[in-house]
Order: sequence, then structure tokens, then C-alpha cells
Amino acid sequence: MSILSVALDCGQNKTWLTLPATTAELNKALLDINALDKPYTIGDYQTSMNVPHEEMRKIIIGGDINELNYLAARLAELPQSDIDTLAAVMETPDAIPSIAVMIDFTYNTEFHNLMPEVHTTVDLAQSYIFDSGLVNMPDKWKNGIDLYAFGTNLEELSVGVYTTKGFLSPSGDEWNEVFEKNGVVPQEYRIENYMATAEKSVREAPRKQKKPSILGELKAAIQEATKTKATAEKKPQNIDL
Repeated sequence: MSILSVALDCGQNKTWLTLPATTAELNKALLDINALDKPYTIGDYQTSMNVPHEEMRKIIIGGDINELNYLAARLAELPQSDIDTLAAVMETPDAIPSIAVMIDFTYNTEFHNLMPEVHTTVDLAQSYIFDSGLVNMPDKWKNGIDLYAFGTNLEELSVGVYTTKGFLSPSGDEWNEVFEKNGVVPQEYRIENYMATAEKSVREAPRKQKKPSILGELKAAIQEATKTKATAEKKPQNIDL
């Protein structure tokens, strides 16, 4: 399963699109559900990330295809440790509320501190005392510490929360708005359907020119893109001996 796939719905028709995708892949999917010249919606999603389903659903369903494409590309670049941190964040009362903020999470992966081995008060105390390097005393003294009492104090100081992925707390780093600040999806992640592009071309064409059949051109363009991709995949690779 990919990092993110979305279901494109048009009436009773539905198809899946794996993200990040290209313009040609989007339009092939729209052609499959007869939606090249009709409105469509994003009605479902699938992901390889182990994140709370309902929280992700609130963000993705009905979302903008370009923003989701950008999000998928950003998530695909993250290591598993950052994906686990994202999953932990989505379990908390401060779950990420929008596509824009989730995109910005990918630029702020140091904002949260996840301790995957910590799931209880005693775990928290043991991790701090024995593993953090912050408690400078002989081990025999450390063994005399009341772990539960010490862990309780740490919980109050850290403003953290236990999740299924471990103990999550703020790292102290600043959150930097990147995408949310301007809302501009980089050009390489924008995937528009051919209908929008063709209609724009027709509007900008001289009036005396005969308007082409938009839908016919779209289908031909998609078929040509599919043929080109298939030819490229079958082309043998040169091997240097």
C-alpha cells in the first residue's frame, strides 16, 4: 500500500488514485469514471501509515487534490520515526486539523519529542534517570529513587501525553509555518485535469479559429500519454560490461 491513495467519486462511479501522481495519471483516473468534464469529489482514502482513521478522514475527505498530492510527496520522504511521531500527534487532543498543517508538520519534525519505549509513569522515570544522561550520580543511588514519584513529577513538568507510539512531548523548538503561511503548492505537485487546460486554450484562441472538440482531444492526449509511458517501461536498459 502506498503512503496515500484517494478515491475519486463521480456519481456512482469510483476509482482509486495513488499519490503523489502526475497530471496524466489523474486524467486517466478521471477518464475511467467519465469525469473529465464533470465535477468529482474525494470520498475515501487509504494509507500505509498506522494513524487514527477518523482523524485522517476529517482532513482528507473533500480535500484539494493538489494539496493532497503535495502532502503525499512530503510524507513519502519522511523516515519511519517521523511517521510514528505524526501518528502519535494524531492520537492527542491537539491532532493536526488540516492538510496545510500536516504539510507543515513535514517541515517541523523536531517540534515534538517521541519516546517510543515509554508507556507508563515508571517507564518515563527510568528513561530519564538511566538513559538520558541528565542524572549524574552513581547507579546505586539511582536505584534508590522512587520511580513512580519521580515519573509523576516529570509528567507535570513535560506537558507530555502517552500514546500507543510512546510518550509525546514538546521539544521546545519553534513551529515554522511554511505552506500554511502562503498556501502555494509548488508547480511540480500541481495536477490539473486536461479539461481545465483545454478550456483555457480555447478561451485564449483567436475567435476566427474553429474550436476543437475538447473531450476528444483530452481522450487522445491521455491515450498518447499512456502509450508513451508503456513504451518507456518496455525499453531495454543498456548494461555496461
